[in-house]
Amino acid sequence: KKLVKVSNSAMDETGAPTLYLCMGILTYNRKKGHTKGHAPFMVLPIKITKDKMGVYYTLSYDYDDVMINQTFFEYYKQEHPGVDFSELYQVNASDKYMDIVHTFKANNTEDIQLDEDSFFVANLTFAHYIMWQDVRRRKEELKKNKVIQSILENRNVLDDSADEPIES
Repeated sequence: KKLVKVSNSAMDETGAPTLYLCMGILTYNRKKGHTKGHAPFMVLPIKITKDKMGVYYTLSYDYDDVMINQTFFEYYKQEHPGVDFSELYQVNASDKYMDIVHTFKANNTEDIQLDEDSFFVANLTFAHYIMWQDVRRRKEELKKNKVIQSILENRNVLDDSADEPIES
């Protein structure tokens, strides 16, 4: 009930789905802190609705929306430069789950373990990933902004004049 309530609230606020069927669990060593991290391997947006009597739930989905957890793989790539999982990004509904698992295992660096038999439902948000993608795509354009430039260069490049508007 709580998963559905949180998902419905997020959908009302943002218009984006947050309820996912997570397929497979990745376990990896975090670079900082030397602890283990866990992340879903693949995700499929789902909708869970209650019947009119409030007794049964129906789970619906469009398998064409299945995707690899690019958020995790981009994060991992930032922590481990040189690692490339881009071959997995081409996943689509016509690919069989176990074929995708085998592709991952064939390209894995042994640093990440996959429990391909674990499936679970969770509320996930990809807002940070969307912002990160936007920054990555617009990096040169954003650097033209004096506030962003000040942050990137770790020095103040802003004019002291209060009359001048900051470029955006």
